[in-house]
Amino acid sequence: MFESAPNILESIPQLEDNIPASTFHAAEYGWLVALAAGILLLLIIGLLILRRLRRKAPQPPPTAEEIALRALDHLDSTTLSPKAFSLQLSLIVREFLTGETQDPALFETHEEFSRRMDALSGIPADCRNDATQLLDELARLKYTAGIAHASMPLRPMTDRARSLISRIAEAQRQAQAAAAEFAKLKQ
Repeated sequence: MFESAPNILESIPQLEDNIPASTFHAAEYGWLVALAAGILLLLIIGLLILRRLRRKAPQPPPTAEEIALRALDHLDSTTLSPKAFSLQLSLIVREFLTGETQDPALFETHEEFSRRMDALSGIPADCRNDATQLLDELARLKYTAGIAHASMPLRPMTDRARSLISRIAEAQRQAQAAAAEFAKLKQ
């Protein structure tokens, strides 16, 4: 009923010991493998360079407002004498005014600043009055001997400065937007 099955091992060819390399035809495609490897290497290098360029996208420099608000945050976190505090706060406000409005307040004494008729003329009148009043109070703290410094509330002064800086920066942004809109209409 069953015939004997042929031996499967007999149908598998035996390999010779010394088969020439040309039999496998691998040498003919070596240049293709090298070309593919080169293209892959160039692609990887290009992707790495692109990734590095994206990561180092230039950031715009911080605005005068951002610098001043960071400085106020730092001032709030330090413990200074009222005189040193008022000196630092005055410097922060004056640096902001110089950076934001190009007013030379940073380079003047308090007397020079308060006597100059065109001081802070580039900002709204209410901001100008608040800035002058804050700088006057800070000058009294800095230069008047015998003031009861220990009882002076310093935190409200930084809050006033923060509010003043934000209001002036917003007024400057609105003025720049209005000037840009006017320039568009003029064209």
